[in-house]
Amino acid sequence: MLNEKDFPPLPSQAAKRTRIKQRLPAAVPARNDGIAASINDLPDELWLEILDYLPALDLEDFQLQTLSNLSRVNRRIHSLVSERLYAGFNSFFCASYPFLRTIISNQQLAGSVQSMRIAYGHGVHAERSKYKPSVLDKRIVKNGLKGKDIPGWKSWAVDCNNDEAEQEILYATILMHTPNITKLTVDDGEVPYVIPKWLDLVRRIGSGSRFGHVHKFLHLKSLQIETSSLKIRQLSPIFKLPALKNVTLIGLIELARTEEEQSGVLQRLLPIRTSAVEELSLKEALIQDDILEVLLRSFRVLRRFELTYSHDRYTDVDSGPFSSPLNSLKIHRLELQVLHLSNNFFGSISSISPGMVKCLHQFEELYDLQVPLDTLVDTGRPHSTISVDSLPPALTSLTIFVKAGRQLLFLDALKHLASQSRECIPLLRELRIELFSVYENSSKYDWEGFRQIWAKTGVHLEIRFESDEYDERDGVGILGLRADTDTESESESDEESLYSN
Repeated sequence: MLNEKDFPPLPSQAAKRTRIKQRLPAAVPARNDGIAASINDLPDELWLEILDYLPALDLEDFQLQTLSNLSRVNRRIHSLVSERLYAGFNSFFCASYPFLRTIISNQQLAGSVQSMRIAYGHGVHAERSKYKPSVLDKRIVKNGLKGKDIPGWKSWAVDCNNDEAEQEILYATILMHTPNITKLTVDDGEVPYVIPKWLDLVRRIGSGSRFGHVHKFLHLKSLQIETSSLKIRQLSPIFKLPALKNVTLIGLIELARTEEEQSGVLQRLLPIRTSAVEELSLKEALIQDDILEVLLRSFRVLRRFELTYSHDRYTDVDSGPFSSPLNSLKIHRLELQVLHLSNNFFGSISSISPGMVKCLHQFEELYDLQVPLDTLVDTGRPHSTISVDSLPPALTSLTIFVKAGRQLLFLDALKHLASQSRECIPLLRELRIELFSVYENSSKYDWEGFRQIWAKTGVHLEIRFESDEYDERDGVGILGLRADTDTESESESDEESLYSN
């Protein structure tokens, strides 16, 4: 039998009992012990634990409707669920107009929104039936924009309340009303104006001029954009946001083919050492050197940099000068901690000199390095080795990408690295080798001898193949790469229509 002394009430239960005692007269009889407990008897602390297992916007474990149903049980559970229900907006799941109407009519819910993921362009979400706003809906949105006192708010309200409203203008209006947003993910597409409305909003805020009563994105720390046709000159306002620390750009192409795309023009938009961004990831990107240098020099402190390139995404890869980004990164050599370069960036787009990474010893704080083998070894010369003195002294994790063919002949250079690692890179704890070749090309190599050499150094060795198969034939731990590809009734009414389209 449970002893209440051993299991004292949780804070929420104690507070609830105090309120009940204050409200009820002494003559009210105690509840019979035989009555079963109901959902209302669960303490707030347990509810919060349960809600952790109900992610709202998870593709694999979609629980948005479950949370919406729970929010309609009673006022108490509604108060616990509502913040999680409105913590994020994802255009893949959520209808834009009802969401906008709800957060305009309830500022507390608007303050709960911390992340947004939006997609727009031709055909995006075209399969959905259009939400038809009521007269009350339109009045709420109109008054919300009027309260923001932005220039042209009437035209903006008309555009939002149009039955054929562009999704992208609704996203921008949601952004206006979510002052605590910390993360924004954008899948860019074609729009019928020069730049997307959300980006125009950021541009106006970043310019420093007053833009009505719209917040200044003081909490936005992470931004990811999969670009369609956007260029850095158009994206330059995002780098002026005061709280932004992490930026990921996917599919960015910068070849400076027009006068307005030249680095001199961009330098006026991104002055040196003016951006607060500390982590930059450029995925599937193609950027010529002078443009990249202007971008990298605009950061006050850069701690993490990633650059990957996908040959399949582009056809004219010989359109500009490309070389090592390390020349541009030298300005951050005293603070850069993480550097990831694509397995096939080098040598795929130009005939740059192999074994180019010779100045990494200047990067005193660099502890995580991912590079192709031919950036460390001159694969054009037989018996080339890695210059250990050129590696960063603080290195703890090293990942090397190895292609099929001739590069397999230079794996002995990594044995030479093992013999000197204790003296030159004493902090190294982990070495990963990722082989982009089929098993038949690499199975003849003496992996057992390779493993034994590194085992003597105390460094954890992990070897991966591009295929999905797990190799158990030699027992040396060779793994296959996985292919990852305000009243209660009013609130209830809002939530029911919010996700119904």
